Amino acid sequence: MARKYLLPIVAAIAIMALVITGCPPPPDNDIPDPPVRVGGAWVDEIVISQEKSTAAAVTKLQEGDTQVYGFGVSDPDLFETIDADPNLDYMLTLGGSSEFLFNIMGPTFADGSLNPFHVAKIREATQWIIDRDYIVEEIMGGLAVPKYTQLATTGAESARYGDIVAEIEAYYAYDFEKGRDIIHEEMEELGAELIDGLWHFGGDPVELRQIIRLDLDPYPEAGDYFADILEDIGFTVERLYREGGDAWGLLFEPPGEGGWNIYGGGWGMPAVFRTEVHSWAQFNTHTVMAGFPPWTHLEPYVTEEWPELLEAALALRYTDFADMDERRELVEFILWEVRRFANNIWTIEPADAVPYRAEIDALFDLCGGVSMLFAQTVHYKDEAGNPVRGGSISMELPSVLVQNWNPVEGSPMTYDIMVTRDLTSDRAVAPHVLTGLNWPQRIERAEVFVQEGLPVALNPGTDWCTLEFMDEIVVPADAWADWDAENQVWITAAEREQFDEDYERTANRKSIVYYPDDLWEWTWHDGSQFSMGDFMMSWIVGWDRGKEASPIFDPGAKADVEEALRRFRGMEVLSEDPLTVAVYSQTYALDAEHCVSSMFPAYGTYIEAAPWHNIAIGKLAEKDLALAFSGDKAGELGVEWMDYTKGPSLAILAQRLAQATDAPTPYIPYAPTMGDYVDWMEAEDRYEALGDWYADMGHFWVSCGPFYLEEVFPIAKIVVVRAFDDYPDESDKWFWMFDSETP
Repeated sequence: MARKYLLPIVAAIAIMALVITGCPPPPDNDIPDPPVRVGGAWVDEIVISQEKSTAAAVTKLQEGDTQVYGFGVSDPDLFETIDADPNLDYMLTLGGSSEFLFNIMGPTFADGSLNPFHVAKIREATQWIIDRDYIVEEIMGGLAVPKYTQLATTGAESARYGDIVAEIEAYYAYDFEKGRDIIHEEMEELGAELIDGLWHFGGDPVELRQIIRLDLDPYPEAGDYFADILEDIGFTVERLYREGGDAWGLLFEPPGEGGWNIYGGGWGMPAVFRTEVHSWAQFNTHTVMAGFPPWTHLEPYVTEEWPELLEAALALRYTDFADMDERRELVEFILWEVRRFANNIWTIEPADAVPYRAEIDALFDLCGGVSMLFAQTVHYKDEAGNPVRGGSISMELPSVLVQNWNPVEGSPMTYDIMVTRDLTSDRAVAPHVLTGLNWPQRIERAEVFVQEGLPVALNPGTDWCTLEFMDEIVVPADAWADWDAENQVWITAAEREQFDEDYERTANRKSIVYYPDDLWEWTWHDGSQFSMGDFMMSWIVGWDRGKEASPIFDPGAKADVEEALRRFRGMEVLSEDPLTVAVYSQTYALDAEHCVSSMFPAYGTYIEAAPWHNIAIGKLAEKDLALAFSGDKAGELGVEWMDYTKGPSLAILAQRLAQATDAPTPYIPYAPTMGDYVDWMEAEDRYEALGDWYADMGHFWVSCGPFYLEEVFPIAKIVVVRAFDDYPDESDKWFWMFDSETP
């Protein structure tokens, strides 16, 4: 019979042993009562495991062996099964995207083979040869809509710019002959010959290596469909069927070596996006996905051949527009331009059902499914529907432990981020699961000041944030406006004015963030108390990695840091207790609630929180060229991509921990600045705590979320997280959102 709670494996084995040997269990009065957790997570643990088969995952849900399948089900037959089962519930999510991503290196790879997708016109032409309606109806059974642009079909941006999107959909509507003819013409320009229906180059068939995901809808069917079309046009296609981590491992090989030409993948929105214009910089330029080869290697092509695309993408990401009319012009330009550049093409937007057992409940996001508030809210229910504390949740995912985990530039895979960001980490603000509007999580309140005339508004009902328009926002002379990586000190606004002719001491936006009075009582998972060093370290590392004078300089981070600095105007610590931080910037958002720069101690593209001492040992390892935070730099150096949870990295990080501890005085990174906020006694305590943590847990993953990482089993593909007893929030903090239809 299915059991509501999963017994921990060790306890189950112990009980079985007592039964088998005939030994009675000890009397109840000999067993101490476990401590009662009064806040934080409702459940005691979550066990995440891999299940590649969606059908098998649904069966295990029906049988009660698992409680959540943490990824969307889009198969129509399985959806009917889920919908008809009274023991199951589900959240219908929108906003996911399916794409074909192209390797644009070339025109030939290192081995001399031709890469047709080096040519933009060939990439663009693939949009005509794919029948998106066929994928929707025949492969997805109607549980999807055709997708031609990155904009979510039900999102605010599609509503704003629906007329432009409609023109693009009409222009790129299915027209096989048109696409085929363009490809034929461009192949001949490349010097290829069509012989007996097959393209040849240098006497050899032109072979395309296509990665086809086995664990992701609408693949593999849509992958095979595209491969069939390419073969009809005359290409020889090698179909590389791969799952999660294996697919990404091949995708992340140096593109110039030609390990792949096409990758069929998908993107999920972690939450409802209030705006989407920031993401062209991510999908179609080299500036955001620092350290990930398919995007960082776009750099020479975008900057030299598509400079207007780059300029528009960055202008939209950093809100370099004065009003909505100017914004519309930028959006219209880039919507068309990226379809011509076409380093990727969109195919469908699936409607997914995220299924779970009816005896549990949690906040699921309208777009993201397993939400950023899932960890804080997942719980069992009694017969009356009231939350019950305790128990174990078993959650399955299509892939687990896909790539290397480190807070600075670790795995970007959705399955990994569910653990690294959503379960074990924390954040300053959290998005509403239905609207995407930010609400305070770790901060207490904020004030936003915006240049008069800019299109910013405060939403009705917001009580934690204020908005005020200003005639002029002046940056104080002593605000920190840049980072000196060589001398490891902040550069003030007055100092930056002396050498940066483009810098101005005025800003479009100022935000002031107020942290709670008890901030310095909060603890990290290893027991270390929060300190100013944690905040300072994250502020420094964010700039330092993009500076060539830094010992941990990463070329992949350079462009993003340079572009961010162009808009950054400065920051001030107005008070350390309670912590109050002001940030001045040229960037802003349409929602005042999203104009808040929290400066929470988190890292990387996916904003994962970590304490300063945890990052310090990684910094030492990269400085010594023993490991690298990013996969791209690791590949260039020929070293391990840093992993705080498993593999060869652990021994190297342990050595650096010993190095940090065994020095005459404990190692304080960026000492000329950090030394003002961290003394040797704190450093000594921090490294001792991290050493004890490593001895107990066998890994270095330390954060501050409602769950801590207890164990990882890389071969078995299992991750265990347990409730963090010292999490500072009341367990029902976010329960108001269950009944909320609007923020």
